[in-house]
Amino acid sequence: MRRFLRDQDFSALSLRDLLDARDHYAVHLANLPNVLGTAVGRYRVRRKDNRSADQVKQIGATGLGPKTLDNSEIKSWSWPSVLVFVSEWLEPEVFAKRPECAVPPLLYMPDGRMAGSCEPA
Repeated sequence: MRRFLRDQDFSALSLRDLLDARDHYAVHLANLPNVLGTAVGRYRVRRKDNRSADQVKQIGATGLGPKTLDNSEIKSWSWPSVLVFVSEWLEPEVFAKRPECAVPPLLYMPDGRMAGSCEPA
């Protein structure tokens, strides 16, 4: 049963929406051990991701290694997102032991809006 859940469509997010999400999560993100800083922009897709040619939901893509500014790009369909820069790319095994260290892929705001995050190393 999908109670109160909305589809994840970030394409209509405004700059104000992104800044609100970033501000709302600022303290949480700043206290994660490997987060260096945040910005707002467009979701970045790894060039080697074979799904990157089509507009697909990239959230939760695993097994592709670190996403960096050098190995990722913005596509014409990339949606607005909060960029979270990390000092070290942590593998899923680390998060299994310490889930509180993970950058949340979705940023929920008190008024019901939500924004996606993108985590380049």
